[in-house]
Amino acid sequence: MSPKPVYSLFIATAFFSHGVFAQDVPTFSVKPSNRPAAIFAPNALIPEAPKPLSPERMDKILSGLEGEPGGEQIVLDSKQPYIEDRAYLTLTLPAVMHPESSVFFDAAHDGVLGVKVNLDEGGRYLLDFAVTGKGSGNYSVMTESGTRELVDENAGLRHVLLGLNAKASGWTMVRLKRAGEGFHFYSVTVTRLN
Repeated sequence: MSPKPVYSLFIATAFFSHGVFAQDVPTFSVKPSNRPAAIFAPNALIPEAPKPLSPERMDKILSGLEGEPGGEQIVLDSKQPYIEDRAYLTLTLPAVMHPESSVFFDAAHDGVLGVKVNLDEGGRYLLDFAVTGKGSGNYSVMTESGTRELVDENAGLRHVLLGLNAKASGWTMVRLKRAGEGFHFYSVTVTRLN
């Protein structure tokens, strides 16, 4: 049985491509604006971004983790969703994603926020997700080693904190989702601990 000639594939591709170019291309007249369009409806109540944790609160958290900041610190948000070779965000079914606002995940979708982080073996890390919820609900934090549920009654939680101990070097994924009426994600800060 002799193999089929490879050139027949290229001819079929060229013929198909010609058909695409023969179609009319829709053209629109637009009037650009100097300001970004409204991201949410004018009457939408968007919560203010959470304030950073106070130095006292951070010291208390770090002492519980038996560490102190001093290593690399990475901040990811809708304006900077990745830092090459260090970390990046993954967004599954966000309701609103725009670089001038928070990322909003609503109850109508099963949206998940993920952060993929490149860890160094033996490193200890603190992840601080700055969030605001709508109504009552629970956050789920998912890693390769399991899932933890965090109760967020009356949408009072502003920071979801997570510690990671790297048993090897490489990439790991941390996912965050919320059961309830949805949540706004503002940023995640990844701090390497000394």
